[in-house]
Amino acid sequence: TSDRRDINQNRVGTGILENLFNHSEAACGDVIAMGGLDTVVDECQSQDVETLRHCASALANAAMYGGSENQELMIKRHVPHWLFPLIVHQDETIKYYACLAIAVLGANKEIEAVVQKSGSLDQVMPFLLKKNPAEFAEMSAKQSHGQSSAWLRRLLPVLSSNREEAKNLAAFHFCMEAEIKVKQGKTSLFEEIGAIEALKKVASSPNGIASKYAAQALRIIGEDVPHKLSQQVPTWTVDDVKEWVKQIGFANFSEAFVDSRVDGDLLLQLSEDMLREDIQMKNGILRRRFLREL
Repeated sequence: TSDRRDINQNRVGTGILENLFNHSEAACGDVIAMGGLDTVVDECQSQDVETLRHCASALANAAMYGGSENQELMIKRHVPHWLFPLIVHQDETIKYYACLAIAVLGANKEIEAVVQKSGSLDQVMPFLLKKNPAEFAEMSAKQSHGQSSAWLRRLLPVLSSNREEAKNLAAFHFCMEAEIKVKQGKTSLFEEIGAIEALKKVASSPNGIASKYAAQALRIIGEDVPHKLSQQVPTWTVDDVKEWVKQIGFANFSEAFVDSRVDGDLLLQLSEDMLREDIQMKNGILRRRFLREL
């Protein structure tokens, strides 16, 4: 009876912490300062599935809402290492939120190397490749109601991450949310939080997995799926180059690339002088930004 009471208390406690981490950066900082993160980390050793579900979700929320400073504190508490046993757990919900937590942390370039060393990030893709967004949404009781607009807005930067695991998982989640929100009649949420353009950018990118999930999400909610770029840049057509130039934020120069008939092979050979003289990109900083993207 005493053990049962302790388990119930742990479930309630971790459930409260899961919700407390789901508010703002300042709130996350306060909860961490009061020992909330330490409690969650300690409970990661629990054998109780419900408690571990709360722990995985709490760590995902802390990573999402915490901001860079609180993410640094998560590193100091060795959270990436504690996430590993959660990611390889048999329970799908525990696995998923643990994967989400490590992917969000891995998207932060300041702590990316430490996160990588934990080995937890390596588990994200094997997990993801076995899952179908629609089936996973149905199967997971935790996910069936979907996430709030505030929570999904926090996921948008992860969708734009340069870290492949993070981008793929974020795209997978938006695809899953699209399935849920269609059934709820809440597809307008994606427009409200600015997710449509972000999804279109990923859908047209050369990243195969993220692109697939982003395109699927757009189809589900009735949006047009944009032009898809090949991963082989030398094979790009003039239209492909025009689309890419627009995607990276240089839309006002896109017609200049068309006028000069720049295809993928030529794109890779462009010099700063060519950008200045032939594309009429007069601003030196803009040219450097463009070459950095290239």
